Amino acid sequence: MAATSTAKGIAHRDAAALALAAPSALAVVDCGSGSSRMSIYSLHSSDGFVHEDRYIPSNLLPTLAPTLAAGGAEAWVEALAVLVATERDDMRVVVGSTGGLRKAMDDGAVTEAQVAALERALAARFGDGRARLEQLSGGAEAALELRAVRYVAAHALPLMRPQLGGAPVRIGEGEVGVLSCGGMSSQVAFRPTAAGQKKKSQPQQQFLSLRTNLLGAMARARREGNLAGTLARSEDRLWASVAAAALGLAPSASSSRRSPVGKLRGTFVVIELAGSIGKEAGLGNRLVPKREAVQMLTQHLGSCLLVAGKDRKVRLAAEAERTQQQGGTGDTDAAPRSEESISWYQEARPHLAQIVLALLDLFSSESWFFFATSFHVDSSGSKEVAGGHVLRTQWPLGLFLREQEREQQQQQQQQQGPRSKL
Repeated sequence: MAATSTAKGIAHRDAAALALAAPSALAVVDCGSGSSRMSIYSLHSSDGFVHEDRYIPSNLLPTLAPTLAAGGAEAWVEALAVLVATERDDMRVVVGSTGGLRKAMDDGAVTEAQVAALERALAARFGDGRARLEQLSGGAEAALELRAVRYVAAHALPLMRPQLGGAPVRIGEGEVGVLSCGGMSSQVAFRPTAAGQKKKSQPQQQFLSLRTNLLGAMARARREGNLAGTLARSEDRLWASVAAAALGLAPSASSSRRSPVGKLRGTFVVIELAGSIGKEAGLGNRLVPKREAVQMLTQHLGSCLLVAGKDRKVRLAAEAERTQQQGGTGDTDAAPRSEESISWYQEARPHLAQIVLALLDLFSSESWFFFATSFHVDSSGSKEVAGGHVLRTQWPLGLFLREQEREQQQQQQQQQGPRSKL
């Protein structure tokens, strides 16, 4: 009971501290590798907690990288302005780019000049520094995801977790890490706990960013027409990437210094697409050990392959029927996809399950995982009852929290300034 009361006190203290800043709303545009979506956040005086007041799904704003590559910066900004036209004039806007733009710039598909054109368009359309572009590195993205997860976890994650071969242990705030997966890259935020490494020499937090390239794997599967073969080759590439990160053969996202990270230990909240596939595999919204996560995801991958095989047979049969109706002269490659075609997420499932399984190799068998894409945050502090409002664990929430912390620090400095002169 004492532990629960302490956690509630800390949660309400942190919420009250943020509320003192009394900032305006902030719109954060998440420009990913395959879509752009927007969340508008604010602090509510009624409960002192952050709320996602409005969510703009990915079908209303074009994907950023290909739009910039085509010279469409001004049109993209105008579409953004239309979406926020009904919001308050003092609302700030942050356009955040992640793995999709990073890869496009690395590959030369998008140039620095095209990015600069976007920044000029934002300044011209919104003015007065109201809107800006923030290009996130893999480490910065992971750090914001960690900030979001820890904020939500303080109000929604269980206080205790089981321990293999022992009594349940309390989940410390610094122990909670993050595993996330998007269309182009995957991020891990963790506290170093390598065997034999003194705690005093360990940084508080480290980050890994791996280019797991879900979209590329899906494109290869379409071209090759052999899902099992594509997965086998992807597995080899993923293993090499994960091994390089674990052994320090590639720079981490938090440092250019190359050093082994060892097996990662702790409690990890699994979010974004990785959280979605875990929930679908039966791992959602509960603490599970690594062995259960691996087992359930492996079974789910097998199920995905069976479903994909059936979908392919249906598609080929439909294409054969169309060809026969056209007298055997139809171009089946150019034919539209049949009604039985699978959705994007259905197509992504086996590749996504494979990526998460590969990433789990980074973790110790002592690690625990909580697969979730959103949490119920209750102002009463209760973690057992699904109430309050829903917050999705994503880097835009972390960016909002970071901005609030900066505003609060600025206000405190302004208040201390006049006193120091007295």
